[in-house]
Amino acid sequence: MSEFDYSLLIFSATTAPSPLVVKISSSVIVRLPQQVTKLEASVEPSNRPVTYKWTYKNDGPVTPIIENINTSDLLISNLRPGNYSFRLDVTDNIGNQQTKTILLIAIGEPIEARVVNHREIVFWPSNDVILDGTPSIIEQQTHIYWTLISTDNKQDADKINILTPNSLKTRITNLRFGQYKFLLTLVTNDKQYKSNVEVLVIVYSQNGQPPKVSIHLETNNVNILNNLIILNATTTTADYGIAKWQWIKSPLSPAIGYFINNSNLSPIAYITNLIEGQYIFILQVYDDRQQMSEMNITVNVHGIPDEEDLIEIIFLSKPYLYQQTLDNLLAQIRVFLIDLLPNIDIIMIYLHKLMTSNYHGEV
Repeated sequence: MSEFDYSLLIFSATTAPSPLVVKISSSVIVRLPQQVTKLEASVEPSNRPVTYKWTYKNDGPVTPIIENINTSDLLISNLRPGNYSFRLDVTDNIGNQQTKTILLIAIGEPIEARVVNHREIVFWPSNDVILDGTPSIIEQQTHIYWTLISTDNKQDADKINILTPNSLKTRITNLRFGQYKFLLTLVTNDKQYKSNVEVLVIVYSQNGQPPKVSIHLETNNVNILNNLIILNATTTTADYGIAKWQWIKSPLSPAIGYFINNSNLSPIAYITNLIEGQYIFILQVYDDRQQMSEMNITVNVHGIPDEEDLIEIIFLSKPYLYQQTLDNLLAQIRVFLIDLLPNIDIIMIYLHKLMTSNYHGEV
């Protein structure tokens, strides 16, 4: 019996680890002012332990402040307009390493004066107010100035006290009846950049009356063709100033009709897409003391004038038809009718979901 030598070979079934992939934008554009800018990175496989190291390459116009340099998200502040390069080194737990360079492009200005309220209201006998500029975006060592720039009363400017004129938040005392304009000015330490914002302070007496509302109808003979109502309330007066305008279409009015460009929140309202019927509009005016006065106005919208001389074509547009298709169809109808009746006056009207074309002329 012969003897044999046997060799047993065992192969591992494990596969090589997937390569480390770092995902990050090669360039980022930031519009100043910004309190903090963030550069974000991620890796694949996402479950692999890695270490991060961010480094600023010292190539920008100033040295920014960087935080979280050993995390995936780098926080950057104190930027000026210009280009900044950052290097990111990522190493995983099996020794793979990836290096990325990110270009950050900063545009705009580094500081901006902002206030909590652009308009402050004081009711006598109170004679002081807080002006708050803490929302401002500033650099370190930014110079701050609060100044009085105008007043509509005869009070001496030097009798108005700005208690902390070099702080973002200050208190004004010794005010009297009237209006005051204050200016918050920010200047960078090197005086290269400046930003300012105004605050209006109004001091009212206690015996003011609610608003006196006045409405004038600017458009006459409103009808389906002249399809616009203009309501003008600019002659409304208010002892405490006007804080809010609110136009409302009464539920008693036809459902169709809407305000143009949010004019329901302004002293002059524009309403279109009207149908024949009686419209009632309500104007509510609020003053700075939240007193409200209101007034109604009724406007009659008439039908189509000279209706007996009209040719009317009504057709339903299908949902899948594009506007260009409809415009082409209307153009062809126009050409046909002009050939048929050279003196015809053509007016297009769009109502509801019906597209109605009215052609005015002697038939």
